[in-house]
Amino acid sequence: MSEKVEGAFNAPMGSGRRQATPWKLTGCGSAAALARPWVGGPVIVGPYTGRMRWLRALWPKKRPPAVVSDWQRAHDLVAAVDAGGLPLNPARVNDIARRLGLEVSTRAPVEDTVARIRAALARHRP
Repeated sequence: MSEKVEGAFNAPMGSGRRQATPWKLTGCGSAAALARPWVGGPVIVGPYTGRMRWLRALWPKKRPPAVVSDWQRAHDLVAAVDAGGLPLNPARVNDIARRLGLEVSTRAPVEDTVARIRAALARHRP
């Protein structure tokens, strides 16, 4: 019952030699199925098959976040506050102020920190 099947791995079955390929054969069930692909033949699953390409297309590619300078972040914060927004996360406001070189207490009100950031922006502009 030992059939010698050539083709799938370019080596006789049972020789222990496998060809290095980026894909694998699954769902073949037996050596006879490799010889007769019309009867439950192998399913090729790999990085360049149509199924994987379709599956990978479902998820969008992750892009690295855009690098924004600290002064631009401060300007955006002040513009949002001037437009009537309210900073919901005081830790972010404190982080922006610290990156501008300001010493900020964790207990300082957000309004005072925004006022200090606004003054630092006024000093920074030429």
